[in-house]
Amino acid sequence: KPCNGESPVVDIVTGVELDCGNGPHRQDCPSDSYCHQTPHFARCCRKETGVYMISCEESWFGCCSDNKTPAQGPDNEGCPSSCGCNKLGSYSDACNADTEKCNCKPGVGGDKCDRCEPGYWGLPKITSGHQGCLPCGCSLFGSVREDCEQMTGRCVCKPGVQGQKCTVCAAPKQILGPNGCSSADVTTPTPTSCAELNCYFGAVCKESGGHARCDCTSSCSEDSSKVQQVVCGNDGQTFGSECQLKLYACRYQKDIAVQALGPCKEDMFVGTEWPVRRWTSGNHFTEPEDVSSPLSKSTRHLQVHNSRFQYTKIGEEEHNSIGNGRTKGHVIFGDRPTPATVQIVTNLLRDLCSVDFHCIIQNSICIGGACVCKEGYIESSDREDCLFKQDIGPETDILACSSNPCENGGECTDFGREEFTCSCLDGFGGTLCSDILQPRTYEIAAFNGNSYVRLKRLKAYHKLTIEIEFKTYANDGILFYNQQHADGTGDFVSLAIVNGFVEFRYNLGNGPVVLTTIERIQMRKFHRVVAKRYQRDGLLQLDNSDPVAGQSQGTLKALDLLEDAYIGYVPTSVNKVFENLGTSNGLMGCIRRLKVGRRFVELHEGRDSMVEEVVGVKECGDNPCATLPCQNGATCHPIDTLKYKCSCSANFTGEFCEIRVNPCVSNPCSFGSTCEPLPQGGFTCKCIPGRKGQSCQHFDEDFIDFPIPEFFGESYLEAPKLENVGRAFSLEVWFLSFAENGVLLYNGRSTDGRGDFISLNLFDSYVQFRFDLGSGIANITTEEKIKLGTWHSARVSRLDRDGTLQLDNGTIARGSSGASLNELNLELPLYIGGVVNISEVNRDAGITSGLVGAIQQVFVNGHRWTRLGLDGYKISRYQDGPCPPEENPCLNNGICLPILNKFACKCDIRFSGETCNKFSDSEENRDVAVRFDGNTILQYPKKVQNGLKNANISFITNTSNLVEDYFYEEEYIEEEEDIEEDFLETDEFDMYDEEDFEFFDEGKGKRINRYEISIKTKEANGLLLWAHRGKSLLRKFLALAVVEGFPELSFSLGKKDELVTIRSKVQINDGEWHTLTIQRRKRVAQIHVDNEVPVRVQVNSKGAMLGSNAKLWIGGAANLPPELPTAYYLNYVGCIQRLVVDKKVVDLLRLNPSLHSESCYDV
Repeated sequence: KPCNGESPVVDIVTGVELDCGNGPHRQDCPSDSYCHQTPHFARCCRKETGVYMISCEESWFGCCSDNKTPAQGPDNEGCPSSCGCNKLGSYSDACNADTEKCNCKPGVGGDKCDRCEPGYWGLPKITSGHQGCLPCGCSLFGSVREDCEQMTGRCVCKPGVQGQKCTVCAAPKQILGPNGCSSADVTTPTPTSCAELNCYFGAVCKESGGHARCDCTSSCSEDSSKVQQVVCGNDGQTFGSECQLKLYACRYQKDIAVQALGPCKEDMFVGTEWPVRRWTSGNHFTEPEDVSSPLSKSTRHLQVHNSRFQYTKIGEEEHNSIGNGRTKGHVIFGDRPTPATVQIVTNLLRDLCSVDFHCIIQNSICIGGACVCKEGYIESSDREDCLFKQDIGPETDILACSSNPCENGGECTDFGREEFTCSCLDGFGGTLCSDILQPRTYEIAAFNGNSYVRLKRLKAYHKLTIEIEFKTYANDGILFYNQQHADGTGDFVSLAIVNGFVEFRYNLGNGPVVLTTIERIQMRKFHRVVAKRYQRDGLLQLDNSDPVAGQSQGTLKALDLLEDAYIGYVPTSVNKVFENLGTSNGLMGCIRRLKVGRRFVELHEGRDSMVEEVVGVKECGDNPCATLPCQNGATCHPIDTLKYKCSCSANFTGEFCEIRVNPCVSNPCSFGSTCEPLPQGGFTCKCIPGRKGQSCQHFDEDFIDFPIPEFFGESYLEAPKLENVGRAFSLEVWFLSFAENGVLLYNGRSTDGRGDFISLNLFDSYVQFRFDLGSGIANITTEEKIKLGTWHSARVSRLDRDGTLQLDNGTIARGSSGASLNELNLELPLYIGGVVNISEVNRDAGITSGLVGAIQQVFVNGHRWTRLGLDGYKISRYQDGPCPPEENPCLNNGICLPILNKFACKCDIRFSGETCNKFSDSEENRDVAVRFDGNTILQYPKKVQNGLKNANISFITNTSNLVEDYFYEEEYIEEEEDIEEDFLETDEFDMYDEEDFEFFDEGKGKRINRYEISIKTKEANGLLLWAHRGKSLLRKFLALAVVEGFPELSFSLGKKDELVTIRSKVQINDGEWHTLTIQRRKRVAQIHVDNEVPVRVQVNSKGAMLGSNAKLWIGGAANLPPELPTAYYLNYVGCIQRLVVDKKVVDLLRLNPSLHSESCYDV
């Protein structure tokens, strides 16, 4: 009878007796009671009838060390730790009172026993029955170091060595020895010197008698076996201590490492993790342990499945098979937890196989790539045996089914060893058939891109494991998502298909971690993906490919999830959510299995307590996109069970996206450039000389000269081989020929006249395009002939085996190479206009002679070849039209740009017209953008020596030409030009009042400065403006510079005043135009960038004026006083478009007329 006839403890709220067993309604007993459990009942009973605890001293196990908390078991079990000892790594919560250090288990270190010692791994595996951390056991011969990965125990192997412990040679028929991997057939000669012998494990090489040997002088103390732990070596021998094992390895030079703590067992498998303790726990009456349990948060670790071991508890797998109207649930047990001896097996059912003899378990065969039991046999709960059905019956000692645990007519089947399972009738489920299920409307869930399953939020604070079996009909799709906040901020975890790969993402607050599978998924094929996370570490594995590991950077380790989880799609309009996922597309496919933690989730509303809502999910197979009808990478969207719609990419159209769109219809190329469709899709713009950019929208400011190489039959240019032309390419050559035969281009694979090649030749005035991919040449010839002495354009393209050729705007000729190879492999340089030796050219190229003529342009995949020049064999500059060097058709120093038989002129900024014949000197030129290259410095106003006021002198000079005497000591006079004395315009940012304007006092200096300058730069440092009088910082000065990418204003107003610096918070070295406004009135200054808020400063100074004769230097200064910031000594590199000094627009080009060649063009 329960409680020996006394009344059990009841719930004070419901009045129902507390059930402390293992059923779905289990409750913990109060501290003043105990659980009376038999195979038939489990009730909470009072420890002493009628006696109620007043203090912890009256509790069953007494008080904890704090004299307040009742102990939950013997030896202060359940008491709070005063020193924070790790529960896994320490023997108890209490620590040494003298040292305040915890008593650690073997292989565990740290003051709190919270980490593994060097050479050990797997602290969380102590929960599986290990005595401490596991030895790494890395082979000294094959590993780089003794320690190993803390998550998996994998060692870091030397090149050519592989295996978990680096014990296997990668090459076949090789064995691992002291000198690395060597052939098993090779006999190693006896070493005669230490140069031929490597000693390991602390041994020292010694020579004697013409031989070399390894001498071990190490020893172990006599009591080491008592102090240290008995260990098992990976050779199967037991050693009294780790020291004795190392001493044995040293003396005999054997690659022995600690395999396990404790003595070796007879059935131990060498190289396994031992010991693993299996528990037959009554906890399996309840549902599988939820991922939110305290145990899973703090004591579990990521484990990569090893087919040689049973890592999971017996019966934790669900078998969702349907048969005879009953559902098989969990295999469960009916007694208290009792540890059993470990049984190490070398094979398990459901291991991978190819043929039957791979399945060595009796009565098992290979079906579908996995070992399963033969017909008439069923798999045992530990996957180690195939049991004959008729032999399975109740044991006579304890019958687990005798208590009738299965509800609602469920049938209990007893497997012996206190194990049983419940087979439920239709409409019922759960471990004990106690759940009423809704009827299934589908067996395998299918998602249409907008359908989803909403789950309860996951409690995955420290650990999370997700396993999904799915198939997809698209390259992008959401599999799983859970987040902290609805707006996508905070922590999140996701699984999604992105560009054909599976991505596992999570953010713990340290920034997102993205793990991507190594292999792409295959359409319409079921894949299995497993994603694991333990604190900051993550692991992702697709099918049987190698897992991908990663780690979150930072200190945060917990994952906080507050929102519901979603499968298949996330119904939200928040872009941040899809940024977290990496895609906004829902899953177009099916999910046949989902496992979260150790729990299988049935994606069906009303059949699983984790499922909150199901929207739009149907039976897999009803999706019209399952046949992948959409072509060329398009996405299929189902309308109903029969109809669908294809969303095409930009280059395709049609019902199935089967029609390629001509991308040049919209004329995307600017300034008369030519648009050409690429064979692999898309387009390219062939820019005219002097233009650049994707659509030729930019002026090529670096374009200065255009030499055209001329060839004389023996000449040639050599360039690097063509890149990225394996499957497709396009080429265009602008050429002129004075002969009917000659080579334009040739690129081959070898010099023996064989192998892949491409060639573009002239043959009897026809243009020929030939190529060979290794399975037969393609020979394509134009219908039109060339006209000798005239510029022509030859365009060729190739996509796999198909090629095209077009001369000027004539008929497009087509041809194909032989089947079935379709990839071009080139190794030799590209030759233009000729070859080194015709005998080395592939005989099928049709080359008989070099070109007699000239080549104006070469385009590769639409990009102008910039390597053309005169640096070749017997090359000279072409002297004739359309741009003869001696008779430049472009006037006023304009640059002639040849365009086949025509030309275009690149004019100086002051000139325009087709031949640069129109002059313009308007005020607009003052706003022209001028480029500073780091050597150009301007001075304003112009510096003119006394008596030379009307002389024509250039005052813009290279930094090396500046003379210190000019800068500091000479007297200057200004040109006769009106310098306006108006100062600051009033606006909302102006720090001055209109009536407070003061004017320049030539005798004393200047109270007010105002500069406005527009710049564009990508450099982080450089001096823009400099005004100074004297040779030291004790004199007054003002400077504007770019410092670390930000504009900085500095000035000083007197000898005793310190340097004042103001830096804006707006970064300006981004290659974009920015306007800087600098204002100073007496002791107040500000710097203003674009429309941002200005930065101001007021200084405590007696001075208020800047020297009147301080000239303004632009772009840098050659002689600067010491003690300035480093960035001030670097000249400015970039563009200046507009400079205003006290409302006076400065004409930069007038300061130096030679600046036209350094103009900076708008982009």
